[in-house]
Amino acid sequence: MTDDATRRSLLIATTPRSGSWLLSDYLSATGVVGVPREYFHINYVATVSKEFGLETTGITEAYISEVVRREATDEGVFSAKLHWLQINQLVTALRGFDSQFAGLPTPELIASWLPSPAYVYLTRRDKARQAISMFRAMRTEQWWEPAPSDGEDTASPVDVIPDYLSIRWFEDHLHSEEAEWLRYFDTFGLDPIIVCYEDFVLDPPGMMRSLLDALGMEHVEVPAAPGRTKRQSDTSTEQALEEYLVVRDFLPRIPRGWAWSFARRAFGAIDASSTQVGVVADVGDLTPL
Repeated sequence: MTDDATRRSLLIATTPRSGSWLLSDYLSATGVVGVPREYFHINYVATVSKEFGLETTGITEAYISEVVRREATDEGVFSAKLHWLQINQLVTALRGFDSQFAGLPTPELIASWLPSPAYVYLTRRDKARQAISMFRAMRTEQWWEPAPSDGEDTASPVDVIPDYLSIRWFEDHLHSEEAEWLRYFDTFGLDPIIVCYEDFVLDPPGMMRSLLDALGMEHVEVPAAPGRTKRQSDTSTEQALEEYLVVRDFLPRIPRGWAWSFARRAFGAIDASSTQVGVVADVGDLTPL
């Protein structure tokens, strides 16, 4: 269990390429909610463990306790980002710690380790744009780009030839993952605070004010724009979107049992011997309910 100093948790429930880096930057800039990161993505656990000097591998009791202790603010708030696959990875680990946790409903199980969780559901309306963004990020492994400093030249965007079939499969995956989040909230009667990416980028201060108020943090000032990341879409994105929408309905859906391979940077049948988790097509098979 986590220590008593951590009084509440803020969990950003989202899907890839939904603007979570931007939202996390704003939340971090408040100085009171911590730094929302993907602490429970098993591909990143080793990196976080090394960063914190932890002698542990995987999502263990020691790992969770130490991450929450280190990252909770003086106000006792711990924050994290969770994609659907990551909540499954976290819940699978939690259920394996002790038999007393095996039968707990998922929200109660999570609350046993991440106290009083408040869910912020970050969604993106335009799934086609989101899928193109995800394809570019997965193909280049460039998930975000720092904003240029004053007088600094902005790097040219990475030239990525669109693969419209892969983009279609990413769009399928995003719809499936979002459906699982909505099913999770509905099943357990959870009432997340909803933030839409398109609304957020139009009015970050206004959306931050609404979010902080909904979290009961009316006293917290809205931070100035962090400016740590830049928007990655460009004219090539618009061209790819236009061409993709023409062919999308003629492309086959993602095959069952296929996933993205980081090694090949392409989709393929899931390799049971692989130790690195990619994007899983059948997200519904990984339900933590």
